[in-house]
Amino acid sequence: MKQLTIQDVNEIFDIRLSIEVSAASLAARQVVSGACTDSLLEALALAEALASSDDEHGKAQANVAIHDEIFKLTGNELLVSMIRPVANRMRWLFGNAVHQDSGQLCLEHRQLCEAICEGQAELASALATAHIEHSRRPAISQLEGKLPARRSTEPRETRWEGN
Repeated sequence: MKQLTIQDVNEIFDIRLSIEVSAASLAARQVVSGACTDSLLEALALAEALASSDDEHGKAQANVAIHDEIFKLTGNELLVSMIRPVANRMRWLFGNAVHQDSGQLCLEHRQLCEAICEGQAELASALATAHIEHSRRPAISQLEGKLPARRSTEPRETRWEGN
């Protein structure tokens, strides 16, 4: 993987806002249509059980699993495949480089999961937005000085399919 920059991390959060907020809303609508939330609630329970442990890797994986289950709950395979590269970068960031407040993270995940399980699409969207933005600033702060600010400005060849 190429060297991440602060610019890249901000772009990852921007993409998360674009896709995860929609996924939360879509997942809530699927619940209204009868989708089963058991896997989402199991992922949430595991994350909450690990919250007070010293297993940082386990906590990071459990928290990412919640997001994975939200995407699966949408029933939209294209959406799931589109988020995969971003999710992989988020796993690396939160598993290796960024520490999060487990208590706050669990609270935000619980509220988001409850809104989805209750079929409250607009609330789920709002909570997803807040959750992503709450983690952006601390992540950037922890990475400043460790990562370059911006990507190189050297020109890159752009290839467009079909040209």
